[in-house]
Amino acid sequence: CRISKAARFRLETWGFLTHNLFMIVALLTDFGTRDYFVGAVKGTILTIAPATKAVDVSHEIEPQNVLEAAFTLGACCMDFPKGTIFMAVVDPGVGSTRRPIVVEAAERIFVCPDNGILSPVPGITENYSAFEITEPRLMAEQVSTTFHGRDIFAHGTGHLANGVRPVEFGPTIDYPLVGDGSVTIDLFDDALLVAFPFGEAPGGKRDIGLPEQTEPPRTDDQ
Repeated sequence: CRISKAARFRLETWGFLTHNLFMIVALLTDFGTRDYFVGAVKGTILTIAPATKAVDVSHEIEPQNVLEAAFTLGACCMDFPKGTIFMAVVDPGVGSTRRPIVVEAAERIFVCPDNGILSPVPGITENYSAFEITEPRLMAEQVSTTFHGRDIFAHGTGHLANGVRPVEFGPTIDYPLVGDGSVTIDLFDDALLVAFPFGEAPGGKRDIGLPEQTEPPRTDDQ
């Protein structure tokens, strides 16, 4: 049967609203909360996708500490609903040739620099789709060399929340960077050891071999 234009419009509007009203965006950065950076990121996302629910994972990652960010992301990403979009930006290579990427894995979507931050995400070396962000219409008109968190990653996150498909962002990536190290983090005076559950990426071509970071054992005198 044929659907009238009015009925089609109502259906499309309902689909748009339900998609956006229930779309969760989870933010993980090393920006801190003292300055305007997190506000600029959230404002950008909400300008593009006003009905999106933005959730803060953390903005207190040690500056440029990709290992800490990777652990934090891997520790909580599966606690979020399927379909959640994660914007994870701890980016020592901002302004360099490192790639901004969109990755579908573990029934979730990740927007991040290609620097190993996704290493602990389940299925990131086996069952994933990855794309480099190169499409100009999905970025800011003018991209800063130092604030890709807003001009590339937040714009991309907003467009994803509006229903843009990851494949529309740019060319397919064969192997996103992953690491095979272990991380020891002193949290509340307790040693917390996390071992990434996989080693080299397929073919061994994209493994960056994240270094092992450890803290000295505590003694009774400390």
